[in-house]
Amino acid sequence: MALSNTLFRKSTNTLLDQFNAMEIPSTLPTEKTLAEGLDISRSTLRKMIVHLAELGLIALDGRKRMLLRPPRKSDYFKVDSQALSKTEAAELVVLRKISSYGLKPGQRFSELELANEAGCNTVTIREVLLRISRLGLIHKKPRQQWEVLSFTIEVIDELIEMRHLIESFATNKLLKLPDSAPIWSTLKTLLKEHIAFDLNDPKALDKFPDLDKRLHTVLMDTSQNRYVKESFTMCFSLIYYQMRSNDIGTERIKIALMEHKKLLRALIARDSERTDAALNEHMASARVFMRLAAGFDR
Repeated sequence: MALSNTLFRKSTNTLLDQFNAMEIPSTLPTEKTLAEGLDISRSTLRKMIVHLAELGLIALDGRKRMLLRPPRKSDYFKVDSQALSKTEAAELVVLRKISSYGLKPGQRFSELELANEAGCNTVTIREVLLRISRLGLIHKKPRQQWEVLSFTIEVIDELIEMRHLIESFATNKLLKLPDSAPIWSTLKTLLKEHIAFDLNDPKALDKFPDLDKRLHTVLMDTSQNRYVKESFTMCFSLIYYQMRSNDIGTERIKIALMEHKKLLRALIARDSERTDAALNEHMASARVFMRLAAGFDR
């Protein structure tokens, strides 16, 4: 079996993450439930199941699949930007530079320098930049030059509105999933991680974005909609682009942890009203902190 397929590798890693939250031993959900939860075809899922059985993680007994042991680090595929398409790799380079503040407001940069960094040609990088420019963060200048723009209140408000629409859609779909869906175990694990998060850790500001992204990525994955996932990736990177101030970021972590725990508990309880209220609260505070980070409302 060829194991170079990116979708196969990424989906296998996601499934292994879900296995980490399950008891040992335990019976796996049906193929239909697993495939829908991962947004893949059943044929891809079956190849994954066979592969994991060869690793000794799963026992096959007719239609029944039993998880025998927790995943090990060696069970995971290495998936990096080299395994992505050229366009995906180029987009990842640009979004990382923006979200890490490698590109600052007012700074100009060329298509050629980003193309060299992403290992692609300028045609590919231009397609990526044009796509990102529709979000109002970068602006095309003459002679293949681009400029990073500062956020306005209007851009911030529209970005939060878009994020709210996306996450409302995702949580509504999640609440309709059956009890057997692996997502419920994943959410419980995420809640434990949020409770255990150490705000006094000197590296808390660096560690929190990963925890935050994992929570919201789980929500996006259950949407089973590629356009929703794509839009969220953009929103997430641009939001963290604005949250580079340590004072604002540290205070934001405290509030976000509290809001995340409310949201997770509401989802686990399958309570749609509490979920909507928790999401509304989370988006309202996100709007406030983004405005503060951009220099407004001080």
